[in-house]
Amino acid sequence: MKKIIFAGLISLLTCLSLKPRGPLHFIDPNIPVIYTKWQWNFPEEKMYFPSVDNENYKFSNGTITEFPLFKTFDMEDVKNNYLPEENIPYRNDKKSFIQGKKFEKMLKNFFKEILQKKDTYSDFTILKDDDWNRKKQAGLLVVRCKKHPFVIKLFMETPKSFMHPFNKGIIPLFQFGIGGGATRHLVGFTRIKNSNTIMKLLLESPEWKDYAEVPRKWYWLPQYPWIHITTKNLGEPNEIKTITIPGAYMIIADFIDTGRTFKLSSKTDRTKILNLCNYLQCRVDPHINNFLVEKGTNKLVLIDTEHFPTLTGLQKPIDLRSYTQFYLHLSGKYAHETVFCLKNHRQSRRVSGYQPFCTP
Repeated sequence: MKKIIFAGLISLLTCLSLKPRGPLHFIDPNIPVIYTKWQWNFPEEKMYFPSVDNENYKFSNGTITEFPLFKTFDMEDVKNNYLPEENIPYRNDKKSFIQGKKFEKMLKNFFKEILQKKDTYSDFTILKDDDWNRKKQAGLLVVRCKKHPFVIKLFMETPKSFMHPFNKGIIPLFQFGIGGGATRHLVGFTRIKNSNTIMKLLLESPEWKDYAEVPRKWYWLPQYPWIHITTKNLGEPNEIKTITIPGAYMIIADFIDTGRTFKLSSKTDRTKILNLCNYLQCRVDPHINNFLVEKGTNKLVLIDTEHFPTLTGLQKPIDLRSYTQFYLHLSGKYAHETVFCLKNHRQSRRVSGYQPFCTP
């Protein structure tokens, strides 16, 4: 019932935020504008990807802020956490492993199948494709390796789809509005940094150090064009900024064999997860499906580690007391920043960068 009410509320606010302007309403000349286009990393790419266009796409929205666009992708972070070439041992069976080069070969074949727009894959089984558009080759696809205990999350966008959350469902649209232009593709770059921070905090806690964990994670980048982004009015009026990010990337993580899932109907489960999220200062999404008890070890594992303050633009931690309070807080923030936000407040957010209270 709570999910139905929450979805209804967000739908209403979305309709209000996208309502048509009156004929006498003048467009703000200082509204943020984003231009996106493909960038070729080497000349041969045009032959490898003949269907890729050379158009320059434009998108503008008053809620966009600088931080998600320019402070999430970090090439040094990618290099430092790249899929190793040597043997990668299994999480709970150190005697078993997969060769890094063999794994990379499987990933290359998987991406080749993605480009062929297949809906089944030789070495992987789909776990989640709700946010994946196979025809447009955009969104988030989650698969599991058939023969090895690893999960792969494919993030993929085009210049046309990159800053258009409106055709990806109600949740991506909500996240875009509340996070100042945050998208799954951008926030995906915070997952490994945040995972390392979370593990450090857990090891410092007598209560959580022997009980809670996060899976190991690595990056892998396929040969694919990057997206070149140019922005205007993010910062001072008429200020021009640019950045180039991968059009496609993967995050590889340990597969966690589920022994027990946490239930929203259980007061004990709710209390445990909210206490953990309060200790971590909301660095992870408190959604109860992001946590599970691992079979065999009985450890609490955080399987989704995207940086929640970046995703939602949190300016301070939420003191989580209940899930009802949590959902109402986010709904209120979305309403304030997309429907009831004053012009001077939006201008202040654009100039200040609107950074979350902590970084990954």
